[in-house]
Amino acid sequence: MKIHLPTVLPLVLFFALMLTLDQLTTEWVLSTLRMGHSITVIPGFFDLSLVYNPGAAFGMFADLPEQTRKIALVSVGVIALIIVGRLLIVDARQDRVAQYALAGILSGAFGNIIDRLRFGAVID
Repeated sequence: MKIHLPTVLPLVLFFALMLTLDQLTTEWVLSTLRMGHSITVIPGFFDLSLVYNPGAAFGMFADLPEQTRKIALVSVGVIALIIVGRLLIVDARQDRVAQYALAGILSGAFGNIIDRLRFGAVID
């Protein structure tokens, strides 16, 4: 399989942009919000609140011992990166929309791994 740089470069830049935005918003949230306080964005509909999620989706596995949880969830994250990367490279070769969607998913998964390694939890 041959990779063409003009085709791949915009996708890599998109991934890097999304990962950068993920980490910048994490830093903004940490510097702006405090536990137990919210910022109203759309009254009665949408508030921003700082949440440290040590588990997986909806806090699953949050009760595991910290080291076990960290190893398990980082490992699952890496496996997810591999699976989505394979989908991106092999299955979505001819579908640019799918490629960008998968690159967005990859950037979010990678950002979660970074959060988990830095903070022991994902900043949600």
